[in-house]
Amino acid sequence: TLSPKNKGLFKRAISQSGVGVCSWAIQRDPLFWAKKLGEKLGCSTDNTTVLANCLRVSDPKALTLAYHLQLTNLPTALVHTLAITPVVDGDFLPDMPENLFANAADIDYLVGVNDMDGHFFAGVDLPAINAPLRKIT
Repeated sequence: TLSPKNKGLFKRAISQSGVGVCSWAIQRDPLFWAKKLGEKLGCSTDNTTVLANCLRVSDPKALTLAYHLQLTNLPTALVHTLAITPVVDGDFLPDMPENLFANAADIDYLVGVNDMDGHFFAGVDLPAINAPLRKIT
């Protein structure tokens, strides 16, 4: 809904489990993650053009499985280690999402959350939320 490339293509949209302005919704270091994925797939990482072409022709399942989500000893919150998220590329997403809301002005929009939405991430970062409640006497 935010990309100017989609103007007139959608009449309605629904977002669940977050929106474009969430802190984790945009990948701020795509080259780092592209190289990590490329290494796991056997792509050369010395030349970005060669790397991009290798990733484009990689088997989608292998590409998806190449990203391993580490769940222990994280240097930052788990949601900030998500590799495959949108990138402000200057074309499809020409700017940060918060600056593109005018592109979605003519779209009927419904946003919501689900039961236990985000619990997986919160449970890793704050394990105490999974501890049984203690009775106070």
